[in-house]
Amino acid sequence: MAPISFDGALRPVLSVWISIAAIVLVSLGWWLLSGSAVLSEGGPVEVATALTLLLCAALSAQRGLGLHLVAGFLLLAAREFDADKRFTSEGLLQLRLYSGDSPLAEKLLGVLVIGIALWAIWRLLRNDFGGWRGGVRSGHPAAWSVMLAFALVVVAKSLDGLARKLAPLGIDVTAAVSARSGRAEEVLELVFAGLLVYAVCKTAGEGRHAGTEAYRP
Repeated sequence: MAPISFDGALRPVLSVWISIAAIVLVSLGWWLLSGSAVLSEGGPVEVATALTLLLCAALSAQRGLGLHLVAGFLLLAAREFDADKRFTSEGLLQLRLYSGDSPLAEKLLGVLVIGIALWAIWRLLRNDFGGWRGGVRSGHPAAWSVMLAFALVVVAKSLDGLARKLAPLGIDVTAAVSARSGRAEEVLELVFAGLLVYAVCKTAGEGRHAGTEAYRP
């Protein structure tokens, strides 16, 4: 497949960025007008993020993008539903679950989930990283969307528990600022999921004809 030129892909990339900016502005405006209920933990925006990630999993399976991506999206969706700590005495990512006296079944479940996550990451790096890097260089909108998505999720996770993270540095974060950062996190995570849906839709799987939409080598 001939590489996609940056100029040819620039317009869809800009349209994606404009759409994302519109989503952020509308969401923030909604937050200012409607209060904290919409963007609260477990609220409609968080549920929408989880459902969007489930859509990513379904589309990845339908387009033949690989079982590792399907598993990864399912794990991300489960994390949005707080499944990592809803069914066990300790969170699956907490060391206390494995070093303490938690039931053996919970420990085995945690090991299984972490093993699946590590396998998905390994397959992602081995199978898809090279194609994604080439897509970024050639300006493919799907590759750029993935790059922007993960940049946003890094910012979102840095806002999660902002007061707790800054307390050791002697920085006191007010309750109002902490609440606002939590709401901003929910908006950014929804945008993250939306960008991934776009990237999945623009990426051709191995089982399909690789037309001009695909950025895989």
